[in-house]
Order: sequence, then structure tokens, then C-alpha cells
Amino acid sequence: MFATTQEAELLKAYVDTGKVQFLYHDFPLTQHKNAVPAAEAAHCAGDQNAFWPMHDRLFATQAQWEQSDQPAPMFAGFAEQLKLDTSAFAQCMSGHKYQARVQALHDAALKAGVTQTPTFTINGQALNVNQLRGAIDAALATAK
Repeated sequence: MFATTQEAELLKAYVDTGKVQFLYHDFPLTQHKNAVPAAEAAHCAGDQNAFWPMHDRLFATQAQWEQSDQPAPMFAGFAEQLKLDTSAFAQCMSGHKYQARVQALHDAALKAGVTQTPTFTINGQALNVNQLRGAIDAALATAK
């Protein structure tokens, strides 16, 4: 929900203006059977400087692929729509180039106490999405 309804506004207001650094960590939820391949698809697109466009496409179309028995053709279609080198994308996906990285980020998040998505931290304090804008503004005011 955050990715499709609030993320763009927060990025525009805070990240694009240089006020805040936004770090994105994979945390594929186990109840989503295609979360790991989707994360891999975003990273494979990232090899061609298209992580965020693929990320956005994946979240916008999640209902189409999340329970699919064969999500790879959909991800390949997204790569084609984004005008990526589809051969390089397919090789990255079939070789699971980013599978270990996605798992390592997931494990690190669990170790840090993350249990849900999205999870945000500002100055080490975990926040839910409804607290985010106020916490950003407060941290920026304190930093001045």
C-alpha cells in the first residue's frame, strides 16, 4: 500500500529535495510465494539502471503475479516494457544472481527486529507509516 499510495509523495518532498536519504532493503515476506523472485527481478533490472522503475511496476501489478505459479514471464514482460536488454535480464533471473543477497538482507532485517513491511527507522527508532512524516519533520528540525 505504501509503495503505491504514499512513497512517491514522500520521495518528492524529502528525498528529491536532498533533505532525507532513503535506503531500501529487501524484506520478502514468506507468505508471498513470489516475493523473492520479484526482489530478484528488481535487482536484475537494477543492473540496467532500472531498479526503481521495476520496483514501481512490481508493486503496481502485485495482484497479477503474487500467487502465480509462473511469475517469470510476467517479470520478463515488465523488463521488455522498460526497454531493458531482455537477454541480460533473463540470464540474471535464471542464474539467480541476487537470490543470496535478497536472503541476506531479509535475514539482517529479522535480526534487527523487523517483522513487517514497510518498516521505517529514523535515527534508530522504528516507526510505522502513519508516524513517518511527523518523525521526518521533527528529525529535520532537530538537525538544523
